[in-house]
Amino acid sequence: MGENKFNCLIVVCAFNEEKNISRCISSIFTSISKSRYKSCFSVLCVNNSSTDDTGVLVKEMCEEYDKLKYYKIEHDYLCVSRNSYQHLIEFDYIAYVDADGYVENNYITELGVSIEKYRPDILSGPVLEAREGKENILWQLYYDSKLYNEENYLIGANMVFSRKLLDKVQGFPSIFEVRGDESSLLLKIEKEKLDYRRIFNEKMVTFNNFTQSKSEFLRTQYHDGKRSCQISKIREKNHSLNVLHRTCSLIFFALGVSLLPLNYALSLLSFSLSIVPTIFRFRSYYKLMLGKALSNFSISYGTVALTIIMSKFIFDLGFILKLIRNRDKHVEDISSFRVPIIVEKKNV
Repeated sequence: MGENKFNCLIVVCAFNEEKNISRCISSIFTSISKSRYKSCFSVLCVNNSSTDDTGVLVKEMCEEYDKLKYYKIEHDYLCVSRNSYQHLIEFDYIAYVDADGYVENNYITELGVSIEKYRPDILSGPVLEAREGKENILWQLYYDSKLYNEENYLIGANMVFSRKLLDKVQGFPSIFEVRGDESSLLLKIEKEKLDYRRIFNEKMVTFNNFTQSKSEFLRTQYHDGKRSCQISKIREKNHSLNVLHRTCSLIFFALGVSLLPLNYALSLLSFSLSIVPTIFRFRSYYKLMLGKALSNFSISYGTVALTIIMSKFIFDLGFILKLIRNRDKHVEDISSFRVPIIVEKKNV
């Protein structure tokens, strides 16, 4: 390949990641050093006004890596920190890796091959469990990309966008404080009715720490349900049906619980009415998830599978409570965006 057929900026957004940031950045530059595409890549670490030594560590690494750029920004939403790329105009592609994760040695090569061969607008890959030792059953049954339609699999810990596509929508909308930035971006692209090319490269692997705590997982589902309500209201299409579906699901679930000591048959019927529509809608995922749980049959796998099924009601509860609490508020403006304010920089 000739020199500089494309320029890709890898953005690492960090807040209080002193325990992980060195491993993350080192893994990226190790991957760059092993790739024939090394001249095409630079790295930007965005320090979201960390209160620990994240900034100190990154600035020290800037002395070691001349292609490592550093911004410290005024503390803001994650989606706003992701828009830091807008301060740098020379890049055709923007990749995102989480600061608490790291990349496979061949990550840069696979990323370069995908860009050179396909010129995609959206590119993603698997995110594997980073922890060594004890098996993470929640990752096995919920987060593993092989359980989903990989063409539509997108997670913030391993996603790449063409600068051309990002510029058309002015970057990430500034409506979510933490998670959900990729969902809001895709929604904005959908609202703009933009055509784009999207691919999934199963060899372009990153690693991250996924929760092993069922209670933490359920809390995440509750907050994801609230964000889903916001997205549904913005999308408008089928929002009323979405509300009806989730309301009925919760009503039948509550009815099933109340009937349990009185009539097992009616209780089972209510539980079925509450969950079967969701299982049918996502039948491909549930088929693979339950198949994996049964093939590894144990109490641990069974309880995690049950937790995942029950998390649907926690998700719906978050959705409905968000709807009730915000019933008099205006719908968030998906066109809103902010570029972060830089207060310090290095190697830029």
